[in-house]
Amino acid sequence: MIPAQKASTGGSAPDAFQQEAERLQDLMQDKGELLLRVQTLRQGLSDWRTKLNDQVRDYQEEMGSLNTTLKTEVSQLRSEFNQLRDTLRQQMELTVSLANGEKKTDAASTVPQKQF
Repeated sequence: MIPAQKASTGGSAPDAFQQEAERLQDLMQDKGELLLRVQTLRQGLSDWRTKLNDQVRDYQEEMGSLNTTLKTEVSQLRSEFNQLRDTLRQQMELTVSLANGEKKTDAASTVPQKQF
C-alpha cells in the first residue's frame, strides 16, 4: 500500500471491520431464524403426515367394516329372495295342482251318469 493510501484508509479500517462484523452477525441471526423456520416446517409436515396416516387408517377400517356389512346384507337379501322364489314356486305348483284337481272334479261331474 502507498503511504498516502494508508493515511486515508487508516481511520476507516476499524469501521469497515465493525460493519462487516455486524453484517456477519445479522447473517448468522438470519441463518438461525431460517433454520428454526425450516425445523418448524419439518415438524408441521411430520405432524400433518401423521394425521393423514391416521385418517387413512381410520377410513380404511371404516370402509372394511362397511364392506363386511354390505356383503352380509347382500347375502341375507339373496337368501330371502331365494326363500321368496321357492315359496312362490310352491304356491304356483299348489295353484296348478288345485286347478287340475278342480278340472278333474268338474269333468267327473259333467259326465252323464246312466240311470238303471
